[in-house]
Amino acid sequence: MDKQTLEDLEFNRIVQMVKDQCRTPSAEAMADKMRPLFNREQIEVMLQELHEYTESLRNGLFIPDEDFTDCPGEIKLLQLPGSVLQEAQLHTLRRMHVVAVKTIHFFKQYREQFPFLYRHFLHLKTDNSPANIIDKILDETGNMRNDASVDLQKIRASISRFKRESEKLFRAYIVELSKLGWLREQQETFYNGRRVLAVPSGHKQDVKGMVHGSSETGRTVFIEPQASMELNHRIASLEQDEKKEVYRILRHTAELLRPHVSLLEPSLVMLNHMDFVRAKAKLCLQIDAHMPQLSAHPELTLQNCVHPLLFLACKAEGKNAVPLSMHLNPEQRIMLISGPNAGGKSIALKSAGLCILMVQSGLLIPCKKESVIGIFRHLLTDIGDSQSIDEGLSTYSSRLQKMKHFLKTANARTFFLIDELGAGTDPELGGAIAEALLEALAAKKSLGIVTTHYSNLKIMANAAPGMVNAAMLFNMEQLSPLYTLATGYPGSSFTFEVAEKAGIPEAVLNRAKKKVAKSKLKLNSLLGELQKNKNTLQEQIEKMEIAKKEAEKEKERYNQLLQKITKKSAIEKEKQAENEKLLEMGRKFSELSEEWNETKNKKEIIQKFVARLTAEKHRKIAREAEEKARNTKEKRIERIMKKISIGSRVRILNSRETGIVQEIKKQKARILTGSLISTVSLENIEIADEK
Repeated sequence: MDKQTLEDLEFNRIVQMVKDQCRTPSAEAMADKMRPLFNREQIEVMLQELHEYTESLRNGLFIPDEDFTDCPGEIKLLQLPGSVLQEAQLHTLRRMHVVAVKTIHFFKQYREQFPFLYRHFLHLKTDNSPANIIDKILDETGNMRNDASVDLQKIRASISRFKRESEKLFRAYIVELSKLGWLREQQETFYNGRRVLAVPSGHKQDVKGMVHGSSETGRTVFIEPQASMELNHRIASLEQDEKKEVYRILRHTAELLRPHVSLLEPSLVMLNHMDFVRAKAKLCLQIDAHMPQLSAHPELTLQNCVHPLLFLACKAEGKNAVPLSMHLNPEQRIMLISGPNAGGKSIALKSAGLCILMVQSGLLIPCKKESVIGIFRHLLTDIGDSQSIDEGLSTYSSRLQKMKHFLKTANARTFFLIDELGAGTDPELGGAIAEALLEALAAKKSLGIVTTHYSNLKIMANAAPGMVNAAMLFNMEQLSPLYTLATGYPGSSFTFEVAEKAGIPEAVLNRAKKKVAKSKLKLNSLLGELQKNKNTLQEQIEKMEIAKKEAEKEKERYNQLLQKITKKSAIEKEKQAENEKLLEMGRKFSELSEEWNETKNKKEIIQKFVARLTAEKHRKIAREAEEKARNTKEKRIERIMKKISIGSRVRILNSRETGIVQEIKKQKARILTGSLISTVSLENIEIADEK
């Protein structure tokens, strides 16, 4: 996969978009180094890491991504014996370490949800020692604390006291000289770092102190009052002592931090890697990318795939890009796409190539997760004008040089992309060479996609084993492309139809048709008719799908109505049953009343009455308990239904297992736990975040 291939497929634009999302120079360097890999296990780990991060952003379980400053220079400096880090450097190091500890703690807490990302944190420790060491000498803003040492505290207290005294003296002197009129309106300023008075030159001899300079005109001199000079000298001396003490503290702190370099360095590496993965995840969200399945065999199955750059361009214009699907494997290795110009042939070809590059570089792609991609050793491209002025080669000669390289390199682990095979020379002769080249590549067992207008290649692909025709659909009525890829038959170039739409006179077109062999016109007409029928059939299928959805809606409405009727009927039955019970109780009471009047053994009658009442009470309690249990179950299911949706993380009751909801149907949910999918009743699950 050489540089030209990466340029042909605009992989550099994908890299730049990842770099734009990076926050640290180290992460940007990682993005710059993104290149296709060939080890399947390594690629799968990268994809799984990115999948975990991307899904966390989609589902709202945000991984800590607080800002920090990339500080490899500080760590390298700290490794040198006797080195000293300044306050700003220590503050940067502390911030990085705090973010690292939070991130490590997060992944250790949620290691079950992020098994692949967690691998970077297995051997990292949540040791707060470096931050604690720095906190003893720096405040929250990164400045040296007054109490960083006893000596520093004393020095700064003295400086503060002397500065107050100096300020008091200076103010008093200003008031005194102002009354005498010996000061300019400006009164005071700073000259060479010293606080001085602005005195008119005529009063220079009247003000006692040191002259530090004068204005450009010479009418003003700047004098440091003698009364405050001694204090200022003492302050300057103390400030030197302060600098020495600060340096001593920084040197001592560096000595304390040096043993922790083995903790700080891997933490920074981890954070930069996480920033890189985060940047890729942000891009994946932008292009609605998902993780395909990796195959051990050379194959390419794209389901509803959209070219990522086209996706973003359409999104910016408020449009939807038309997705495409294709399937290539060792049995169906080469796809030959035909159709009108500007119909989307090149985009389809580039989409396949860019998806392969992205997956093998550890990036998710904008397609359905059912897509399958194998690992290819070579990705060969011949796209666009490849004229070489330096070597004195024409476009066709240059393309032949590429074909020579293709034939030399290609094998069963090769995927090739050729745009307009055979173009650039005599159509009949170029078509023959193109057919021979395609036969040679097919014999190499390589997989590939070719776009063409040549009829002989369409006929060849229809008959040759391992090849398949595909067409970019075209609207015959509106004479406009549909940008939809259909496999199984070749497409017409719609040469005359497009020319007619472009405004070429009918007489010119008729003369052109007479110059073309009737068989070729008939073939082109048949292809157009075939595509028209295909379009009509597609429209009928779409109408049937709409009718099917409407029927499903009507069925749902019918089921809801049936549920209401059934519920109402059940209530009526309950009322009827209750009335029957009351009638039965009345009849039994009447029988007991007759027995009471006819027998002398009143005690036996009372016992019968009590026994019947007790039995009825027990039956009522049993019915109420059963109804309560049913209501509790229904309420729980109703409550859970409001909280969960596809993608929710849930916990199975009476189990420590958590998983992701894949499907909800008939008060049951299909839950993915690890690699196992289970069907669980809704009353037996709970939202995982609740505990």
